[in-house]
Amino acid sequence: MFTLSPVKELELLSGASLRAHNKSLRRIRPTEKPLLVEVKEIEAEVNQSTVPSPSAIPTRSSNLDLDAQFWRESTGNVLALMLQKAGYSTQALQYHLFFFCNYVAPAMGRRPGLDGRPRRWQSFMTDDFTPVELSWSWKEGDTLPSVRYAIEPIGPWAGTTFDPLNMLAATDCIRKSQGALSGLNLEWLKFFSQELIASDAENFDLRSSANSDILGSQMFTAYDLGDEKTTLKAYFIPTLKAKLAGQSNFQLIRSSMDKLIIQQPSLASSFAVLSQWLDSRQDEDRIDAEIVAIDCVQSSKSRIKIYVRSRLTSFDSVTDVMTMGGLLENEGTSKALASLKELWGLVLGLRPDFSTSAPLESSGHRTAGILYYFELKPGADLPTSKVYIPAKHYGVNDLEVARGLSGFLKARGNGFANDDYFEGVQKVL
Repeated sequence: MFTLSPVKELELLSGASLRAHNKSLRRIRPTEKPLLVEVKEIEAEVNQSTVPSPSAIPTRSSNLDLDAQFWRESTGNVLALMLQKAGYSTQALQYHLFFFCNYVAPAMGRRPGLDGRPRRWQSFMTDDFTPVELSWSWKEGDTLPSVRYAIEPIGPWAGTTFDPLNMLAATDCIRKSQGALSGLNLEWLKFFSQELIASDAENFDLRSSANSDILGSQMFTAYDLGDEKTTLKAYFIPTLKAKLAGQSNFQLIRSSMDKLIIQQPSLASSFAVLSQWLDSRQDEDRIDAEIVAIDCVQSSKSRIKIYVRSRLTSFDSVTDVMTMGGLLENEGTSKALASLKELWGLVLGLRPDFSTSAPLESSGHRTAGILYYFELKPGADLPTSKVYIPAKHYGVNDLEVARGLSGFLKARGNGFANDDYFEGVQKVL
């Protein structure tokens, strides 16, 4: 992820799902457990540095079910290594593993089947339906990254007539963990849940073939890991409710924002700028809204992020969207775009003199194109923008993507406690 904002930030996704840059990571198979096997081999090496294993973390229940145990071990081992590579203290590492093992792993649904595919519920979190995504995030001026992760809470009956829309898991996960979350405020979460999520009680036939193609993920939870504190974020996918209402995603989002702005007028300016600009994009330049995200903290300190996707893939089109056609340009824009162009070429394996007007190789995948988000803050006159470089669909291969990222980070003094990015990600995987 790359941003054009006063505080520059680079987020690289890794671990159980490398959606940002890995092209061919194998699914986790219970019979093979490739991630678990590799990580346990590394664990013997890093345990000398007092990195605890998730299997040694105490849990609140002595009867941990096999599904939670699977996520606890497979994903928890990756998380432990990512925290260690990011230089977290042993105390912080233990704190975050305890939180994950007790509150998050039990909410991740059923483990994959023998073929590595989901047993019932297909999560939109990743392209292979794995319901978790882990990341390192470097901010300008920081040598070491912070760790973040997101999941889709999935209930045991999700996708059945008892819980067709997976409505119960997210609420239950937040309720159980709220005492351990820093600065938690659920005001905006309750508001957007009401506005953007379809409920089982809404008047449509859940089993109708006409609706079968739009049933799916509606809410994710995400966690920013500080030094012995965890902050919650929430992501809302409005597609189902919008289609049921006969609206586009952005029409539903605009309606909800209009209501929120009555309570929070300081959001009016930045949202008006974004709304008018999106309305101006038509036909082949159209940009589709996909997700709304919030920080679950006091509303005056929170952010609203509106994720959008463009099917245009040239670097010139990326520049145009990132600057909103020039609206967001400032004295730092040229330098930021030059860094973005360098990263774009390195990650995607392009020639140094690549044509900025040429589109990337065509892909018909649902998540092809370029994903951006626009961040709205109370009191801000303008949004800020960020872009996800789609290496999964357009990178050469995992090895070349990792090398490109490593070179970019090393040139800026970014890396891990004992490795550069390339060495570190090889050990984690």
